[in-house]
Amino acid sequence: MKNIALCQNVHFLAISFFRHAATCFIRRKSSWLIACLFIVGMQTDTLAALITGKISSDSGPLVDANIHLAYTQLHSTSSDSGLFSLQNAPVGRYTLVVSHTGYQTVSYPVVTTVDDTLNIDVTLQKTQIMLPLIVVTATRSPRFSKDAPVYTSFVTSQEIADKGAVRLGNVLSEQTGLNLIADHGMGVQVQGFDPDYTLILLDGEPIIGRVAGTLDLQRFAVGNLERIEIVKGPTSSLYGSEALAGVVNLITRRPENPFLVRLHSRYATHNSADVGGEIELMRGHAGLLLFANVNRSDGYDLNRLTAEPTTPEFTNLTLQPTFTYQFGDNTDVRVGLRLNHEDQYSISAIRENGGETLLENEHRTNDSSLSTQATWQPKPGFKAQGKLYGAHFDTRGLLTRRMNDSLYSRSDFAQTYYKGEAQFDLLAGQQHLLTFGGGYIHERVEADRIVHGQQTSSNLFIFAQDEWSLHPALDLIFSSRADSHSEFATHLSPKIATLFQPIPWLQLRAAAGRGFKYPEFRQRYLDFTNPIVGYSVFGSTTVEQSLRQLEDTGQIRQVLVKPAKDQIKPEQSVGYNFGVNLMPKSYLHLRINFFRNNVRDMIDTAPIAVKSNNQRIFSYFNVDKVFTQGLESEIEITLAQGIELSFGYQFLDAKDVDIVQQIENSQVFAMAEDGRSHVVRPSDYGGLFNRSRHSGLVKASYHHEQLGLKVTARGLLRGRYGNVDRNSNQILDRHDEYLPGYALWNLTCTKRIAAFTAQFGVDNFLDKTDSKNIPSLPGRQFYTGVSCGF
Repeated sequence: MKNIALCQNVHFLAISFFRHAATCFIRRKSSWLIACLFIVGMQTDTLAALITGKISSDSGPLVDANIHLAYTQLHSTSSDSGLFSLQNAPVGRYTLVVSHTGYQTVSYPVVTTVDDTLNIDVTLQKTQIMLPLIVVTATRSPRFSKDAPVYTSFVTSQEIADKGAVRLGNVLSEQTGLNLIADHGMGVQVQGFDPDYTLILLDGEPIIGRVAGTLDLQRFAVGNLERIEIVKGPTSSLYGSEALAGVVNLITRRPENPFLVRLHSRYATHNSADVGGEIELMRGHAGLLLFANVNRSDGYDLNRLTAEPTTPEFTNLTLQPTFTYQFGDNTDVRVGLRLNHEDQYSISAIRENGGETLLENEHRTNDSSLSTQATWQPKPGFKAQGKLYGAHFDTRGLLTRRMNDSLYSRSDFAQTYYKGEAQFDLLAGQQHLLTFGGGYIHERVEADRIVHGQQTSSNLFIFAQDEWSLHPALDLIFSSRADSHSEFATHLSPKIATLFQPIPWLQLRAAAGRGFKYPEFRQRYLDFTNPIVGYSVFGSTTVEQSLRQLEDTGQIRQVLVKPAKDQIKPEQSVGYNFGVNLMPKSYLHLRINFFRNNVRDMIDTAPIAVKSNNQRIFSYFNVDKVFTQGLESEIEITLAQGIELSFGYQFLDAKDVDIVQQIENSQVFAMAEDGRSHVVRPSDYGGLFNRSRHSGLVKASYHHEQLGLKVTARGLLRGRYGNVDRNSNQILDRHDEYLPGYALWNLTCTKRIAAFTAQFGVDNFLDKTDSKNIPSLPGRQFYTGVSCGF
């Protein structure tokens, strides 16, 4: 190839030299030498050949392939049948270059002679084009991830498979800045906010079924996900309540292939198994993708001295069909259904009638949702979407005495959610993309723990957004949403975000916005007394009357706090994010994000009274001011072909502003371990409970493409965090109120052979456990699995 290129260069330089010489001599009015040189130059151009041929791929002729004769001006494109021709090709040695989007480029050496006709047939092989991922969550419109003014992190289906993850909690636990919190299920903590401040979406629609504010991530299989998108910081300007801390959007696959089957199975420690599969069909304008999954486990017990296991045995079933249909060229309809059922079973013991009574605990959960979306795009600059969404979630818990099957207690809960929404996208000129719309939400809760057994609410909302391409290096986004709730005043949530890219390898992002969260039904209407332990929890609207009834019957020993007469208010925040994204080299990627959230009227639980049985009564209050602030950083390094390293770190500072001021004014006291009272110093205050000041991730992977082998190792690092108040002053201020930090190390090895993939892994390799304080850590878990697709 080097010799061919050299000959081409010499030939090209020779022609140029003769032409230049002829021009110079003509200007000097030279004689016969002028004409000779001119004739030689002209004759070189007239020596011509014809090149014809056909461009194909494995699936047939290729249309619009590019054909170019290197170092000349000759080029052509292939026809519908793949044919092409290059006329008047110069004589000599050349290189024919054939290219097409999505295929490997081919360089073909040719030798042409006078009046010659060459016929060349070329077959192109498909190649994978690595384009930036398209994300939709941050702006409600498709954008390349690298160009989104609001930073969106994502996890692809390939990354999920490489880690051996089968449930949503396993995936989110290995993302920088996300910490899993075990409280009535496994929830996610974002920028220091508890799980109930992060909105979880399924294909853009909210998932219901929170228990005590936590949406249990282990309810969700990930085998049919195309990707997961994560937006941190207030996002209420587009999604309303519950998006105060951020949004996690689970995006499922759509049917695209005429016929495709995927199957997978995994077996793990504790007799745990996960079996699932997909069937994908595409016929004409109609498509169907059917996903099914079964996940079960015998649970585990870290403390053999008690009758109740640490985690009960369970069986979780998921069925999720997706149907699509294309009406003509402009209209697309998508219908998605999700059905989920889970059964849990365990044994517990109580003291009853002077002896121990064993109880059988049966807990059943049903979760279903139906979404319909129609998209109409009559022209490139306008798109309209209509959405209808309905969801239902219910649970039933039964405690029966094992000795005679008599009922000890029963609890029922049901939640229903309906939403209708319209959205319009309009391209205004070349610089503005307008997104606007609105909708209506109706919600109902039925529960034996709710006053009157049933409560309803409704919400009317509108939103608008302008994506302004002010300059090729500068994008701005202005968005706002207004929510009119049936029980609260209208709430406005504005946001502004910008992306500035002064040079190709440097991006600067900044965002400021307001977030809010309406009080939940339980925080307003809960009326619950634990039948085993005996404590009580009352909502803000019922606490005064319930407390008075207990006082009248002599069940109150001491009132700690007089309940407020006013109903609790929605929580509000103002959040700021500033990020720097650097890619100075192809093998190096660095990202840093600074954040600050100022929260007002945060809702918290606190004891208000002590019963005569020494159990406490709790209720809900608005805490005046809280802030969370810190930074997240990630660095990704490609050391060599197939070897990648990444490091993530989060620093978090989360405190109650009122407590900080009281401590600074020497108004907060604590009981020391020696029994003496002392003033709490500012350095003693550790902030909000269950927040680690330092946390991080370490990841390393090796990928050998030819062997089909990939090995990944991940380390989840969490610093110490506040666990419990031991000196009864309701704040974190003593070293024995912390739990020590820990690290979890996971390893996965994946081997691909043709259409089959085998996998082996171990989670929590060093067998970290703490049955008393961290029962959610099951210890070392081995697993093996196999999957295939055809």
